[in-house]
Amino acid sequence: MNIENVKFLHHKCAMKARLCWSLWNQGYPFASIIDHKPNGDDYTLTLDLDEVCLIDPSQGSVLFEGKKPVTETELAIFLVDLLRLQKLNIHGQFKLAVIDENYGFSRMKYMGKRLVLVPILEDIFLLQDQMTDFLAIARTAAKITLPSKARSFAACNSIESILQRIGGLRIRKDKSTTGHANMIINLNDTPITTYLQIGKGIHAITANPNGYMMFSQPITRDFQNFISIPLTLDPFPDGQHVNPWIERFLCWQEIPKIWKNGVKNEGIRDTIGTLAAELRFAENACYEYRIEDHNLDTGTATLRIERRDGDGNAHDLWEAAVRNREMNVALNTDPSVFNWKQEDEWVLERIHDKDPFLLTVRALRGKAKLSDKGYLKTASVPQRALMIRKEKLIRKGITCGSYEGIFHNHSHQLPTENWRLSKRSTIMAVQGPPGTGKTWTACQVINDILEENPYARILVSAKEHLALDHLTNRIRDSLDSSFDVVRICNTESDTLREIDERALPKKIAERMLNDLAIPKKTMKEVGQLATWVEELAIRSASVVCTTTLDKTMESLQQSGISFDFAIIEEAGKSYPSELIGPLSISRQSLLIGDHLQLPPFELSSISKTIADCFQIGIASWPERDSRDTVERLLVEQSVPFRERNEFSSTQSIKQVEKWLQPFQSIHMKTTGDTLRHQWRMFSTLSNAIGEIFYDKPFEHKKVNTISENQLPGIFGEYQNRLLMVDAHSGSEGKHNKSFSNKHEAKIAASNLLKLHKSGAEAIIITPYKGQVAEIKSLLPDEHHSKVRTVDGFQGKEADFIILSLVRNNKRTGSARRWGFFRDPRRI
Repeated sequence: MNIENVKFLHHKCAMKARLCWSLWNQGYPFASIIDHKPNGDDYTLTLDLDEVCLIDPSQGSVLFEGKKPVTETELAIFLVDLLRLQKLNIHGQFKLAVIDENYGFSRMKYMGKRLVLVPILEDIFLLQDQMTDFLAIARTAAKITLPSKARSFAACNSIESILQRIGGLRIRKDKSTTGHANMIINLNDTPITTYLQIGKGIHAITANPNGYMMFSQPITRDFQNFISIPLTLDPFPDGQHVNPWIERFLCWQEIPKIWKNGVKNEGIRDTIGTLAAELRFAENACYEYRIEDHNLDTGTATLRIERRDGDGNAHDLWEAAVRNREMNVALNTDPSVFNWKQEDEWVLERIHDKDPFLLTVRALRGKAKLSDKGYLKTASVPQRALMIRKEKLIRKGITCGSYEGIFHNHSHQLPTENWRLSKRSTIMAVQGPPGTGKTWTACQVINDILEENPYARILVSAKEHLALDHLTNRIRDSLDSSFDVVRICNTESDTLREIDERALPKKIAERMLNDLAIPKKTMKEVGQLATWVEELAIRSASVVCTTTLDKTMESLQQSGISFDFAIIEEAGKSYPSELIGPLSISRQSLLIGDHLQLPPFELSSISKTIADCFQIGIASWPERDSRDTVERLLVEQSVPFRERNEFSSTQSIKQVEKWLQPFQSIHMKTTGDTLRHQWRMFSTLSNAIGEIFYDKPFEHKKVNTISENQLPGIFGEYQNRLLMVDAHSGSEGKHNKSFSNKHEAKIAASNLLKLHKSGAEAIIITPYKGQVAEIKSLLPDEHHSKVRTVDGFQGKEADFIILSLVRNNKRTGSARRWGFFRDPRRI
């Protein structure tokens, strides 16, 4: 077999391995794939299987005997899952395995068997990759479960008909109901809906994460094209046994499974708690208002406002609006910060120095009407979309097997030969203090993975665009050109980003279309890059780079696309909602960050918010309108309904609070690595930071390329590497809805030009976007990329840094006086 044929077959094997892992991750009955890679001309799968009963459906042969048989209910559950798979049009051959199933709750347990599919690769090498015959698999499963009915099953021409002939199926509704019934399942609903039909009565079934089935009052429903399974009703069992249907119902209904082997998965609850805290924190930014004056002629209104949590006034609102360049607010009578319409929008007009709780707003649409009192919220479409996306990512992610496994200590250790980290497992964490080579480490890990398996697919993600742009470019430079690296970026400023052209979806698609002789004009739709072009680049690239909350991340998670490895940069300052996307769709994940730099939350404020979330969830639990809220979901994962009044949330709050810093928790739990080589700082500074923050000095590796007497520009004039310039005649102003300082901007721009003229690499950083724009206006276009915000430049480096602070404000109180630098870790 020639080498090109081998590469093609290996590529198909890798695709099948990823598909099967993705289906396992979504709860389908597959054996979990731990690893896959080429082995000479062959391809090897490593599966999470102990000694099992392994059956080949094409032969019906049993390779391991002596196992306890599968029960009728376990067979029925497997057949329903096969019907789910049948809808996906899957190709390939599979074997059957019988594995132990140990699913228990606090006082109830179920220990039995589960039928799962095991992927085989022989059909790919024999070029027999055809549509999967799920009916043949169903017949084999039924035959080994109920051999006495083998002839009857052989005559069945559908999986549904096999379900009808199983017999002996039982379900328990309550203490007294007996007789015959039918379980009705609608596979066309998302999530799947289930019902119990007793005579003419129909009851909707909902699984409870604490091990119970809940049956509705009788309802009316038309059951066309639904699956119907005949069964017998038994009285309610004692408290030591769990209904074997519950685990599957939780999966089918997309309800997170918080119990396994009798151990509760607190991490799922903690993740929901952090989302609830984020949403509550956002809701607390809503202000109640009361009109003091409303002038219809001028279209202005003066309002007295009070923030919901009491932690802010009109000056704080104005300052945040200027900093974020979002001066529009919404005014209506809805208390939710996310519920507002375009016609509710007003623009901030001015604040009042003598009364910090007064605010003047101006109507955007003439003589707008305004209620005497109501609620004021920032009218930020991007922020609202972001929070909705976070909720979607978490609600889906907590049902994925990969994310559940993080907390169940079910992390497989792989061989570390030729692996540069101390361990190789499902989840890994590397702490990288400033200047210790986090980006270099990420690039080398990617090289190592693709050298071992050229058919692997890697997801690279970070919280912020600039950091990911920089990492993408470094990866593209470090990898062989045979590996495609694609940067997916769904923002309006795509064209302004400093992204290597070779990593743009358009360039990758152009090359592929040239190979296929397809006209390039097909790549455009309505003046934009066609959707299929981006999807083609995503599906073909070895490395896909996208931010943790880009809409592409949501699409990847919802579509079931999976990756062999994920690398998440900036993990130390990421929210749990910003990690769960990559973690939930990747077989292995590496988090790179530093929990001793800026954390993702203001912990003290969020702790108070978490307590509110539990209180709201408990109080609203009996209310029908609150059943879909995040607070309700949080308490459902924490305590059974009957025990809610005795529930103390104190311990739960502490545990959720720990998960507010997920990188730190994972780094500690996995005893992750810490990078110790210092490549950026000079030795004096390196030693001080190492001893103060990281227990011991770094191993100093920086090469001093510029001596003291060769320093350029202003640094050379004063023969010093650290200078402070007092711009005493400057004054704070506004530039495009942000803070600026013209005098300071002139000083910074002038010194940058002098440094560049001498050949030095220099950057200006400033806290405010307005000052960035002010400084850029004084510089030629070719220098605009050398002016950044402080946050935007975090993690990067330059030989010389000019820091323009802009403000010396007059606010009273220590926190307000420090403003942008109120958190010392930002300094």
